[in-house]
Amino acid sequence: MSLLAGIATAVGAMLMGVTLGILSGYYTGWVETVIMRLTDILMAFPYILLAIAIVAGLGPGLRNAMIAIAIVGFPLYTRLVRGSSSPSASASSSKRRRPGEHRLPDPRTAHRAATAFTADRCL
Repeated sequence: MSLLAGIATAVGAMLMGVTLGILSGYYTGWVETVIMRLTDILMAFPYILLAIAIVAGLGPGLRNAMIAIAIVGFPLYTRLVRGSSSPSASASSSKRRRPGEHRLPDPRTAHRAATAFTADRCL
C-alpha cells in the first residue's frame, strides 16, 4: 500500500509540474510570471512543513496526505520543464513549425531522475 501511495504521489506531482511547466514555457508573459511565482512561493518553505500545513487544512487521512505531498512536490517538475523549454527558439526560427514542437522538453533527460527523487521522498 505504501509503495502504491508513493508512486501515485510522484505521478501526481509530475503531472501537475509538467503541465504547469509546459504552460509557462508556451505562454510567456503574465501566465509564465504567475506560474513561476507560485512555484517560487512553494519552494521557499521547507518541504515537510508545508506538507504538514496542507494536511492540517485538508484533514487527516492517506488520501489527503498524498494530495499534500503531490502539491508540495510539483515545483521541482515545473522548474525542470520550464528550464527545458526555450521561448527564444520560436522567435529566431524562420521555418514554420507546430506550436509545441520546439518547446516541449525531451522526456528522456532529467525527468527520470526527478521522478526517482520524488518517489524516494514520498516513500
